[in-house]
Amino acid sequence: MSTDFASLSHCFRAVSQQRGIAIKLGHAQQLLACAFGYRTLAGYQSSSDEPATIGDGVHLIIDATAMQQRAADLGLSLTGQQLVELIDATFTSQLPRSGVHASELAFFDFLHDSLQSTVANDDDVGSITADMNTNGVREIYVPFDFTLADLPAVGETLSVPVTGHISMEIDLDRPYAGHRVDVEAIVSVDRIGRRLIGNVHIEIEQASENDPYVDRPLISRAQAFAQ
Repeated sequence: MSTDFASLSHCFRAVSQQRGIAIKLGHAQQLLACAFGYRTLAGYQSSSDEPATIGDGVHLIIDATAMQQRAADLGLSLTGQQLVELIDATFTSQLPRSGVHASELAFFDFLHDSLQSTVANDDDVGSITADMNTNGVREIYVPFDFTLADLPAVGETLSVPVTGHISMEIDLDRPYAGHRVDVEAIVSVDRIGRRLIGNVHIEIEQASENDPYVDRPLISRAQAFAQ
């Protein structure tokens, strides 16, 4: 499934009318151009950064404040939240597997949640934790950062290496058999427009039990007390 800017514009206008908001097609085009990161429709039309056809599964990162200001410039009294909801409904109608994010932080939260879910459901991680005497997950720690400024040029891919761990709740009624798995992952995003992301791919490259007793040299009792 795919669509284009013209189809999205007509759908945006139709969605707004369904919600009792009167937006002319020309204004819908201007607001949609702003959602894609352009001050005007002419700016969008003259750019070579945007794809002619937009496939399903993309992610649009909106600047809700900029959209609200653009709406005001057009004489429309709409909040940033209303505009985000209209764009989201438009994409849901045209590209149901796509995501609309109200800010860079919202997209980062999506990436972080997706990585946590991938770690929790990874087969290698699961096979390790299955041998531990634990009572479920306590923490999934996978720190990384993301901003639009980190993205490469349109048509290129950003790959972010992540090192973290998943910790389990220790079952005190059973013998201790480890509680933490160290993970290494790669988060990759394809930039296909100014604020448009294509594929998001998350891969767990390595999962290994964190055993504090492995490779620890034997020491005397006196040395142990000294430490």
